[in-house]
Amino acid sequence: MFKESDYFTVPVCRTCGNLAIPANSDQYGRSVYSKKGRCLLCKDAAEVVETEMPYSMKRQLQMLQGMHIKMKLNIREASQGGPSR
Repeated sequence: MFKESDYFTVPVCRTCGNLAIPANSDQYGRSVYSKKGRCLLCKDAAEVVETEMPYSMKRQLQMLQGMHIKMKLNIREASQGGPSR
């Protein structure tokens, strides 16, 4: 159901768990910073990965960031068998 409703791919810094600035792509357009993703907090030490989340979650994170509330996203590799039940 998630992939059929408001599925969205978001760049996230694996180092600090913050939403990152995306790299150049067809989806995001051209980045003025560099050809790879960039974290505003970690600068060059960032390891930016693409993760999937509902668009409403991404929007909520951005609203909280606007109010100076930091939400850390713990990113881990997806398992081969899919979600456990």
